[in-house]
Amino acid sequence: MQRSGFLFALIGSGKLWLDPPAYSLYHKNVAKQRKPRAKPVVKPAGKRSTARKSSLWTLFWIGLFILVAGLFFINLDLIRKTIQGTSLENLFGKSSSGDSEPPVVNEPPPPAVEPPPAVRPVAPVNPPEAAPPVPESPEPAVSEPAAVPAPAPAPAGPERPLYFARVDGNGITWIKVARQFDTPNAPLRNTLRALLEGPTAEERRRGLRSLIPPGTRLLSVEIQGNTAFIDFSDDFQYNENGSEGLKAQLRQIVWTVTEFSNIKDVQFLIESRQIDYLSASIWIGGPLNRNSPAIQD
Repeated sequence: MQRSGFLFALIGSGKLWLDPPAYSLYHKNVAKQRKPRAKPVVKPAGKRSTARKSSLWTLFWIGLFILVAGLFFINLDLIRKTIQGTSLENLFGKSSSGDSEPPVVNEPPPPAVEPPPAVRPVAPVNPPEAAPPVPESPEPAVSEPAAVPAPAPAPAGPERPLYFARVDGNGITWIKVARQFDTPNAPLRNTLRALLEGPTAEERRRGLRSLIPPGTRLLSVEIQGNTAFIDFSDDFQYNENGSEGLKAQLRQIVWTVTEFSNIKDVQFLIESRQIDYLSASIWIGGPLNRNSPAIQD
């Protein structure tokens, strides 16, 4: 009691300042065990959103590239045909500006077949004069060898007209040339084969060329009435000069074939199939003659 009264006296007099940690069991034992809580580290939201946007853009560009590549390979044939069908300036533009003409694949003319050399007839051999016959053993008379006739040369076929083009700044001029074949058999087939082979070296020096696509093959020829059914390979559909080149190649064949007196028009077939159009606007669904709109300029 005396101690308590002493303390209260000191407090009341203002001479004693109480420090709670020094005089309280709670502050001495419990409060010391508590540690300040660490504040959570909050990452800035800007970096997280930037990384997420970068990954989304990467996925977007990869998907776009795959889509474009797939569309390109799916439409590869259509792109190739469109490019081949839009080169119209190659026919007239280069000639008017002084540039060289498009290259023409010209095959060498077939080698001329020389007729077999004539065999000279064997002159008859006169037997030597025989000595006077001996009556005891007369010798038999010697017979003269027969002359061997020379073989007759094979008849050559008649001359057939072919049409080739001369291209300059004024357009296309059609020139008719003549061909003579070694055999008179299958004259129409021989004429078409010569047309596909192109002009000779001398004709090329004169500026003549064929407008039929290189690589075109003749598959079959048949005449029904006054119509010639001509079957070509698939290369016949694609001309490097565009729609004007397609019209020109049809005109070149129709004019050459209708030079035969028994043929009035031509029905074109592609790989043994009858199709309606070459390119998008040139109709070949029926027989064509020299006045057909499909072959007019």
